[in-house]
Amino acid sequence: MNQIGHNVYIYNIGLSSEITHNDDKYIKIKSFERQNGCNTIKNFDTFFKLKKQVKLFKPDVIQSHTGVSDIYLSMFRSYGKYIKLRCHITPQSFYTKPLLGYIFDNFISKFRFKHHIVVNNKIKLNLLNHKYKLNQITQLQNPLPSWINTEDSNVKKYNINNINIGFIGRLSEEKGVDRLINIFSMLLPLFNNKITLTIAGKGSKDSEIRERVNDLSINTYVKQIGFINDLKKFYDKSDIVINTSRIEGVPITLLEAAAHGCLIIATRTEAAEELKVLIPNILIIDNSNDFTSKNAIDVAKWIKSKVGLRIKYININTHSKHLINPKTVANNYLNLYKSLVYND
Repeated sequence: MNQIGHNVYIYNIGLSSEITHNDDKYIKIKSFERQNGCNTIKNFDTFFKLKKQVKLFKPDVIQSHTGVSDIYLSMFRSYGKYIKLRCHITPQSFYTKPLLGYIFDNFISKFRFKHHIVVNNKIKLNLLNHKYKLNQITQLQNPLPSWINTEDSNVKKYNINNINIGFIGRLSEEKGVDRLINIFSMLLPLFNNKITLTIAGKGSKDSEIRERVNDLSINTYVKQIGFINDLKKFYDKSDIVINTSRIEGVPITLLEAAAHGCLIIATRTEAAEELKVLIPNILIIDNSNDFTSKNAIDVAKWIKSKVGLRIKYININTHSKHLINPKTVANNYLNLYKSLVYND
């Protein structure tokens, strides 16, 4: 292993956009650049390509983010050549395959990774309940993207006659997009049909959403725009951003939206509860498929109470801005890397 003062090499099984900004000249980071949301990492050709790149790069630490990359890294035999680091971003691994997640977390991950990063306290407690050792776990915040200016002093003003609700994320079962349409359809008449819903993202529920929108005859008010690159433009046009997840680690999209002055509505998850500390203007709703007319009325009242409110462009409190500042998070990651390597 490297000695203090020498370069530390990190290999990230993921995208370079998923790792923190690096200002440390002694930390060298290379990313595999897998295709997010695609199946390119789910075949043996990719696995052997990954092994070859790791062999060439000779890292001190290999870091995986989630899903299949965790499985691949668990199969690597390091022989003490490198440290295997796993990032946990949700309380339950492999949400759509819970048995696989249970087996992997309890009988594989615990023994095949030297260290584990968690993004909230619930995930940390979950690992401890599964008999992971406390000194194996480090809790680190997800950062705001570096393109967000946390010192922006602009304001948004909400107009009752023109409210746009935005949803951004993977269109999948765990993200709860099936109930998103039901929630919006119940809010629509409470605003005299003067609200709209813009859905950004792709996923397995794409066609199901279109069918549901057609069934409810609300096509005029719902727009699906697919995958987007210009997130700033999306948040700027959204008054409210809604998250309907059934399970969530740290919903970075909500932090991004809050940083653009958006009001936040989120289903009750451990991650959403933790966001209440960070985001002043957030409404937590029941994490249930049974969204009732009373629920809709309560949400509408909350939204209407914000009408005319001028919210500073950063809907995040001052202390939290520091915690999720990209440089703060980057320094925390870099310090962890050096600690793992120098103390190994």
